[in-house]
Amino acid sequence: MNQDTELRGFSIAGAYPYLIATGNKTIEIRNWEEKYYRGVVLLHCSSSKAYDGSFEEWGLTLEECPKSAIIGFATLVDCKAYNDKTWEEDFEKHCWEVPYSEAVEQYGGKQIYGHVFDNPYVLEEPLLGIKGTFRYWVAKDEAQIDAFEEVQLMLKELEVEG
Repeated sequence: MNQDTELRGFSIAGAYPYLIATGNKTIEIRNWEEKYYRGVVLLHCSSSKAYDGSFEEWGLTLEECPKSAIIGFATLVDCKAYNDKTWEEDFEKHCWEVPYSEAVEQYGGKQIYGHVFDNPYVLEEPLLGIKGTFRYWVAKDEAQIDAFEEVQLMLKELEVEG
């Protein structure tokens, strides 16, 4: 694997970035594979309303997981393709207890991948007013750059590589 090490952000809707940052969810489901990046990922709660019901489902508030904010980070350590058997083995890790066939259907028949995270961390204060985007993204605008720099200083203090 040709590993890219530049710090990344990852926008996730609903309560799910917070669940990853607290270690309650260690696998995020997507219909695309991340082949190159492994390292620290800033967990961004997107502005999407797609999974707003998840806040109540998981007993979280928008104060704990505000939208358009970086709320924590974790290390992307793997990306694995799912099948019927491996899907069910990971229910507790990806927090989506639907049959594999239904998950595939919801993703338009595409292959499903589990993006595996470790070393979760919740920021004491969320970094607000951050725009996200699709897939793993690098900082481009001033707010993103400032947020990434703040987290990089924190990572140095915590002695986390990334």
